Amino acid sequence: KIKAVLFLALVLPAIIAQITITIPDATPSITMEYTITGNTIDATLTYASSAWFGICISPDGTMQGSDCIVANTEDGVMAVEDRFVTDDHTSSGIPIDTMIPGTPGTIDATGTVTQSGGMTTYTFTRQLDTGDTAGDLPFLVGGDLTNIIWAHGGTSNFFGFHTTTIETRGNFQVDLAAGRVVSNTPTEDP
Repeated sequence: KIKAVLFLALVLPAIIAQITITIPDATPSITMEYTITGNTIDATLTYASSAWFGICISPDGTMQGSDCIVANTEDGVMAVEDRFVTDDHTSSGIPIDTMIPGTPGTIDATGTVTQSGGMTTYTFTRQLDTGDTAGDLPFLVGGDLTNIIWAHGGTSNFFGFHTTTIETRGNFQVDLAAGRVVSNTPTEDP
């Protein structure tokens, strides 16, 4: 007699416990706490000032072609904005990704912004890889490194060009699965 054994495999989403990283060289400080469940990242970023700030997934550590999630507190309206950087970001600005949620080009970062006690905090939820090749880049996990650029408005709530000092913008690579910054190389154009 031959016995057949049936193995039933349940596929559970990978869960990476809450991890906190401090963004290198940000003055005042910026921290990012996040949890990854399956293809979703839930993050809370805190900036030790009352101003706009944001992070971008970058293809190479510079601004061009970056996918940004920005806490904009302009005119008393606090919102998390999904933006992308065009090749000519100096004259055209950093436009909002205006595509419809759930489709390629999705407005994939949803969240909240609060300011209290001289701190700005924003939360966002988005898919690690949205499938949108026109305006989004993936957060990488599984041993791959994600290039992140960041910037803030100092003490200004009006979203716009950050100064060119190293304290107001920068870039780094992070291993999101391990929760560690693996390189921090300031560039002339983050």
